[in-house]
This record gives sequence, structure tokens and C-alpha cells, in this order.
Amino acid sequence: MPPATQSLPLESDVPLASGPKWLQEALEAWNKNPESLRTHVVPCPRNPAELPLWTLLEEHRQQMLTLLDQAQAVQQAVQDQLREQEAVLEALVATQGVNMFMFHPHKEESRYRTLDNQQLEAPPGIPIHEVWRQRLTPESQKKDQAICEQLRNGADYPETDFDLVMPSGQHKVFRVRGKSIELNGERWVVGVNQEVTDLVMAQRKLELRLHHQEIASKQARLGFWIKDPDTGEEEWDDFLKELWELQPGEAPGLETIIRRLPESQREQLLPVMQEETLVAMQGGTGKTEILFEMPSGTRRWIRTYASTFSDGARMFMLGINQDVTAEYQQREVIRRSEQMASVGRLAAEVAHDLRSPMTLITTRVAQLRRFARPEDEERASEVEHHAQEALARANDIISRTLDQARVRSQRQPLHLSGVAQQMLSFLQDRFRDQHVSVRFQNAWEALPEEEPRVMVEPSDLALVFQNLLNNAVEALAEHPDPREVEVSVMPAERGRVACEIRDNGPGIPEGHLFKVFEEFFTTKPPTVGTGLGLAICRRTLSGFDGTLEVQNRPEGSGAIFRMELPYLFG
Repeated sequence: MPPATQSLPLESDVPLASGPKWLQEALEAWNKNPESLRTHVVPCPRNPAELPLWTLLEEHRQQMLTLLDQAQAVQQAVQDQLREQEAVLEALVATQGVNMFMFHPHKEESRYRTLDNQQLEAPPGIPIHEVWRQRLTPESQKKDQAICEQLRNGADYPETDFDLVMPSGQHKVFRVRGKSIELNGERWVVGVNQEVTDLVMAQRKLELRLHHQEIASKQARLGFWIKDPDTGEEEWDDFLKELWELQPGEAPGLETIIRRLPESQREQLLPVMQEETLVAMQGGTGKTEILFEMPSGTRRWIRTYASTFSDGARMFMLGINQDVTAEYQQREVIRRSEQMASVGRLAAEVAHDLRSPMTLITTRVAQLRRFARPEDEERASEVEHHAQEALARANDIISRTLDQARVRSQRQPLHLSGVAQQMLSFLQDRFRDQHVSVRFQNAWEALPEEEPRVMVEPSDLALVFQNLLNNAVEALAEHPDPREVEVSVMPAERGRVACEIRDNGPGIPEGHLFKVFEEFFTTKPPTVGTGLGLAICRRTLSGFDGTLEVQNRPEGSGAIFRMELPYLFG
């Protein structure tokens, strides 16, 4: 309490026209005698005890001091929390490279707490956001522009990685994220900017490695699966779903695979699969190679490896499925090539053995004419002529058979259209007998002098045409009229000439399209076809650096055989 002689900072001219009546009375008494505050009683509802005004003021002062102490304690606690947060932020900056920033999307103004020009290899004085944008790669610049547009619309700053290239050539990656807030009536973005170069580069290397692994798996036709033996759930990668031709409603798993087993071999193959699964469950590696039939009708050889893996709590089955159909086909090609070589050697021996008897027959046929009667001279001459023609063809076949064992180089430049027309003329009687109408088209018909020439052996190319045209006629044998064959000669890409032979027959089953060029593959009865014709045609064209492919007509009726040969320049 102040001493009695202490004067109060109130003068006699204090206005008394405002305030409660009791206050006015107290002020009047104060002005007359300051000591009266010790005895003056304030008559108001808040003072039922009729305490002097000074006592009331003292109690109020004590309350205010208590509140002040409490406010100071709260302020101290807040300051302590701020210091703790400051320490955490400083630790993040020091250990994690985290930089705090504020960004005004409309004013293009930024404030960074720790990120400075030195980190971005820029001289001082240049605004940090300008340096930032100068260092961004073109792809990151596009991301920055798109995000700034979103920020202007009040969106938060999404977590984004930016690539920057420093003047020294060093590549850095920063990860940015933030929150949009309103500050003093303006929209700001508050966030953090962290250098994550090592982390992102490691992630990108891992992704690249996984991408390369995926490419290698596709090239090797490998797919991966994992199974939880407790729940029976199984997961396949995308390649496996494609390999097994997973249908809508089917789930990855053993039941789906069992449905792909050929019905005739299901009982025989199921125990094999179960035995190899048991081997895997016992810690070994199960392996099977089984031929499956897919829903499309395609037959595939699938090699399976299976083993187990434990994460410490549960055990899983891991496996690989590999499509080894091409490997089996290659083995079959080798086997059939060896078979073809044996047939060729046998044919050469037979042809060689036939040559002497054929020479003798030719001589004897010529001698028979001398024994003919004069009235039979004309008939004998005709018979001898036909016999000599047949013998000449037989000798030609023998010569060509023997030539298969020798390397020949008697190629000639000629027009593909000329050989095609020659063989159409040669087979016209057969077309007529089978009621087949033939149409020939040549892209160079209007300017025949511009048609390029190909370098081939005429007789071999003629045999290719003969085989393909005969196949077209045979395909139409059971087909109702009209029966049509179309032969078209046209330019192709990469300096090549093409010829397509089309028929309007039943076409080729999709499951046979990739087999028709295999040796000994045929759908004809044994007495009609040997399965060698198309294989020989493709091999012949391959010897001229050409190709032979087949497909069904897009309109769904008939097949198209297309040969391509490189033409001569100049």
C-alpha cells in the first residue's frame, strides 16, 4: 500500500460527468482529500461488505498481478515449445537437408529459411525462386508451371520431385510439398523443400533395373507367381495372365492351369504336378514341362519352377512359368531337318540308280519305231514323241533331285509377273477342270518397262508358284461356286516386289497358321499330301533372300499367301 502522503495522478479538472454515480462521488472525495480513499465506502452491488475503495483497488491489483504471473508462465511455456520446435527444425535442416519456405503464388515472391544461392551455385542477390527455375530441367519446368497454376487457385502444394542441373554439371533432386494458408488477408503457400538426390537416384536405378528385368522376362517369355498356401490365394504378373489366356471370371491358380491340361492326358499329368509341388513344399525345387491347350486352341509347352520362401512368420510358394514352345518347335525342326536330310540322301541315291535304266528305256523307245509297220508309222511316231516327252520330264526330275545335293548358281534376272503368268497358263487346264476362275493383276501393267526384276532360278521359282496355285485349287475342292483365285504382283517396302495368291476357300484354322511351313505338317490324307510343299517353297524363297507368309483374309473367307523378293537396282 502506498504511503498516505503519496499523491494520486488525478487533478481537480478530471471530468466527472461520465461513469457510475458511485465513481463520481469517489472522485469528488479524492479530489477534495486523497486520504479519503482509505475510508470512502463504495455503495454498489459488488461491494456488499462496504469495504473502502482503497481496499477494493488493492484486491483488484493483486488479482491483476496473479493474472500477469499466469500470462508470463504461459508465455514462457510457448517460448520453450518454440525453442524445441526450432531445435527440431535445425536438426532437420542439418541432417535431412530440409528447407522451409513461404511462397506467394500471385506475387511470385518466395522466402526461404535455409535454402540459399550457394546451394544452387548462384551469386548472391538473385531472388532464390528465379535461380530455382533457371536450374530446373525442361521436364521439371513443365511440372513447376502446372503446379503454380494450381496454387493460384488455392490448392495445396502436392509432393513433387524436381530435377535441377547446376552450372558445375551436378544433378540434384529436390522434393517439395506445402500447405496453402491465408496470412494477413493474402494467400501464401508454406512448405518444405528437401534435397533427396541420393534417394531418388537409387529409386530410379531400381526402377530401371526392374524395367530391364521385365524386358528380359518378356524376351525369355518368363512370368512370375506367388501363392499363400494357408489361404490358397495366388497372384500372377501380367505376362502370366496373357500366357495362360486368363478368361473373365477365372482366378489365377491351380484350377485354371488344370483346365488347360489336355483331357486325354489329365489323369496322367496331374500326379506329376502334385509330386513336383510336394518337392517344392519340402524345400526343394519342383520342375515340370507340360504341353497345355489354351482357350484359343493354341498349344504351348510350359516349363514351371517352384520353391518356397518364408518371411519369418509365414511360408509362401514362389514360381516361374516359362513358355518354351519355341524351344520345342526348334527341336522338332532339327529332328525333321535330319529326317529331310535322310530323305534327300535316299532320293539322291534312288535318282542316281534310276538314271541308267532311264537311259536304256530312252534308247529302246527309239529302237521300237524301226519295228513298226508302214501303216503304223504315223501312230508309232506319235507314241515315240509322247514317250520321249515323258522320259525327258523324268530325266529333268532326276537331274533336279540330284542337284539338291550340289550348290548351284544359275540365277537370272526376270520379272515376277512373267513367271506368275507362265504358271497360270501352264495350269489353266486344271483351273478349268475344277471350275476355278482366275484373275491376274500387275501393278506395272500400264508401264511394263518400269517393273523391277528379281534375281532367281526360273525353274525353282516356277515350282513355288506351281505349289501355291495347286494348294489354292485343292483348298477350293469342297467349296461351292464361285471358286476364285486372285494373283497380284505389286511393289513392297524396303526395295522388294511382292506377289499375293488369294483364294475364297475356307481358310486355314488359326491353330495351324504357324505350322503350315513345318516339314511333314499336313491336314491332307497320307495318299494326297506329304507336308513338304510349303516348307520347300519357303526354303526356296529364303535362298533368294525372300520371304513367304500366310494369313487368312480379313473378310473371313479364304487364305492369302504372300511372297516377297528383293529387286535389282539399276
